[in-house]
Amino acid sequence: DIKMMQHFASKILDMFKLREEIINYVEKLLKQLAPNLLDLAGVSLATKLIAKAGGLDRLSRMPSSTIQLIGAEKALFRFLHGKGKSPRHGIIFSHPLIQNARDQYRGKLARLVASKLSIASKLDYYSKEYKGDKLKKEMLEKAKEIISQK
Repeated sequence: DIKMMQHFASKILDMFKLREEIINYVEKLLKQLAPNLLDLAGVSLATKLIAKAGGLDRLSRMPSSTIQLIGAEKALFRFLHGKGKSPRHGIIFSHPLIQNARDQYRGKLARLVASKLSIASKLDYYSKEYKGDKLKKEMLEKAKEIISQK
């Protein structure tokens, strides 16, 4: 039994190492292809957004309201049929600003993050100009304003 458990544990450790290698590889690719989006969203969220949208080109053509609801399609259609509340966020919920915020601020923060992600994806696809640090600074300042409002 001990030998099987050791084998099982070594396989789990191998999977963690593989995951780390994949994350490093994807981060390296994103630094080349979408540096602004990477700075604002992080590796995991940026890759999920690009994958769900169908590529950086399609993501860059989406309005921020659509980016906000990527991943919440089921809830959106439920709302459109009159059987639920309007969704406030989709997979961008995994962004630290939204995830760590109190419930009452999540909708406004989701709109803010989606708008900045929309700008970042457009910059990455069309102009290849790096403004990620400026966009992130603006986003954090506006988030502080939103949270400080009563």
